[in-house]
Amino acid sequence: MGKKAKELKQRIEAAKNLPKFLRTSGRYCPWVKKLIFSKRGEHPVAKAIAGFFFGAVLSAIFYQFIIKELEFTPLTTCILSLTILLFLSVGCAISSQLRCTCLLTFPAFCGRAGRGALKALVIAYVIAGPVTNLTANTKEVIRSFACTVTLTYNLTKTRFVLMFKPFQEALMGVKVDTSEIKETLNSVRDLAVPIVNEIEEKKEVKILKEVNDYIDELQNETKRSWKIELKYTKPNLTRFKKIEGDYFAKLEHRCEGVLSAADSKCKRVFKKAEDGCYETLHWAVSYLVCWVMKLDFVCNVVGMLGGDSSCNAAREISSGFGSGYTYMVDSKSMLASEFKTARIQYQIQKPNIKIDIRGAADTAKAVVKEFQQKKSFVDSIIVMVKRVLTLVFVKIIINAQKYQDGYLANIQFDNVYITKYFRKIDARRKEAEKHTLLPLKKMEKSGFIDPHSLKLFPKEKSHVMGQSIKIILEMVTATTIVLIDRLFYESLDLIRRHGKIEYHQSGIHDLIIIVDGTGMIANVVRSVIKNFNFRKRIEEDYTNEFCLPKPRYPEWSITKKIYGTYTIIFVMIIIEGYIQRVRRMICAFFYPKREKKRVLYLYNETLKQRKGFYKYMKKKVRRIMRENKLTQDISYLLMLRLKFPNLFGWLKWFENAKRKCLICGENEKKSREQYECPVCLYIYCLECWNDIDKTCYACNPPSTDEEASDEDPQPAER
Repeated sequence: MGKKAKELKQRIEAAKNLPKFLRTSGRYCPWVKKLIFSKRGEHPVAKAIAGFFFGAVLSAIFYQFIIKELEFTPLTTCILSLTILLFLSVGCAISSQLRCTCLLTFPAFCGRAGRGALKALVIAYVIAGPVTNLTANTKEVIRSFACTVTLTYNLTKTRFVLMFKPFQEALMGVKVDTSEIKETLNSVRDLAVPIVNEIEEKKEVKILKEVNDYIDELQNETKRSWKIELKYTKPNLTRFKKIEGDYFAKLEHRCEGVLSAADSKCKRVFKKAEDGCYETLHWAVSYLVCWVMKLDFVCNVVGMLGGDSSCNAAREISSGFGSGYTYMVDSKSMLASEFKTARIQYQIQKPNIKIDIRGAADTAKAVVKEFQQKKSFVDSIIVMVKRVLTLVFVKIIINAQKYQDGYLANIQFDNVYITKYFRKIDARRKEAEKHTLLPLKKMEKSGFIDPHSLKLFPKEKSHVMGQSIKIILEMVTATTIVLIDRLFYESLDLIRRHGKIEYHQSGIHDLIIIVDGTGMIANVVRSVIKNFNFRKRIEEDYTNEFCLPKPRYPEWSITKKIYGTYTIIFVMIIIEGYIQRVRRMICAFFYPKREKKRVLYLYNETLKQRKGFYKYMKKKVRRIMRENKLTQDISYLLMLRLKFPNLFGWLKWFENAKRKCLICGENEKKSREQYECPVCLYIYCLECWNDIDKTCYACNPPSTDEEASDEDPQPAER
């Protein structure tokens, strides 16, 4: 029965250490009472289920603030999330130590690790907001530059099209109209063909020679063709002489042919007349009458008209005929060949090509490409930085585990709290009329913390001041980046609003070349230069509106997140002293026996330290008195003030002119009541004066026997 009562008493004591809302929750939620106030081993299923859901909630928080920010692939994110969910849920269900660690992460989040995580979050916001916005606006500047270069190129190109493009097109499009030349050449050929046939045709000569030779054979005369050939066949004749001889021979053959035809026809007429005569007259009369018809010698026209000289062509055709004909034939061939080989020659002056010179379009593309490459590199760095900064959250878990390990392994670790059990021990000692610690001495107050006090202790205040200054400096850095982003946006927006320019280009470029004449050459020249007759008109409007930068406005939501996070960090710095006290309460709830050991150790160590301090002060005062150094601690200003209070009383406002408590060394203050020894003029604060039994150590230094008589206080017990 006594054992159960003792366990019940321990439960009540453990419950008193919990916050009020946890103590009162058992009235309205009995299951909460079972989970919180039950002993180890009781209600294991309910605790396991509650721990499982608690781990699931923690894994959801871990996923939201850490895993998502790592920007892994969807498959990796899913596997990692499920692994953490399984680990935390099962771990919290079966391990109270893991539950303790998980609960410690919440107050740890308000500590240095939590502030580091929030600072990492601020850096992530700065990267996602101002830095990304600066990158986007820089990209817009690059785009504007590339567009402006292209626009400048187009404006220059328009002038080129107006001034020089017509000439280029005319030169590249030169095409001579050869139809008239062909017609002229054809007309020359048509005119020359009859002449050529007349002069150089041999078929007619052959026929004439056969007819003439036949007639000459009938008349038993020498063939006239031989005579003609002998007459005009001479060696070493020039080309035009040979042509003349051949044509003269042809004319003579033709003339002889005419004479031969006349002779033949004449003889046919005589023969026909003779035959008709014989048929008409009687045979006795016909012989006498018709013999006249046999006198066909009269048909020898050649002999009658003058013999061989009657067909001499050289007398009828002027000299130089052959050379004229030859020139005509050669001119025709020459004219045709000259037009066949006609070429227009021109030379393009190529400028010296300089190395590393690019066009406007290539330059714009190169700039954009290089920026994209650098932006991709910066984006990769940003992702890596975000991943590294996100891992700062892991430090919170590590710190929580370190605190739990330190709490269990080192009894002095964070053991500075005046708990209810500490007060209970002190009250119990007071009832037993033993040495007590409460109220604490002013020298001891700086080393202890009352977890239920709303007042920040000196150690906590100094921490708040140092961290506040640090966070203000960090805010200045973030504010500088935000202001640079805003200034960059305002500059680009100013250009966008006032940088619009409209260009109007108008121009006239006319060129008209008139070629007089109607001949072939005039037509050829006209066909060549007809492309140089042009009329160019330009009426175009340009604007740089598309090339103006379109900056992205800084996201106000990101700015609010940045300064909102800094506000949270600042609040966390202020309340850190209160929140960090919760860590001990959590560990005390999970390890009540360990908490009692820690409190007992703290109480006993404080008793020893207090007694040791007064022993030390007695030895120090005795040593100073023995070495006669007590008066040497008085400064000159203090001596003037004490010796001449009327003249130098105002020196009390200076630190060196103030007296100090001989025990604790506290300067005299007007706001605090202090005891002044009437003999030696040394002062004691009332607390120290009471602790030394109202005995001035300067006037009555403690002896060795007195120190030996001081007994050590008895240690506290459970």
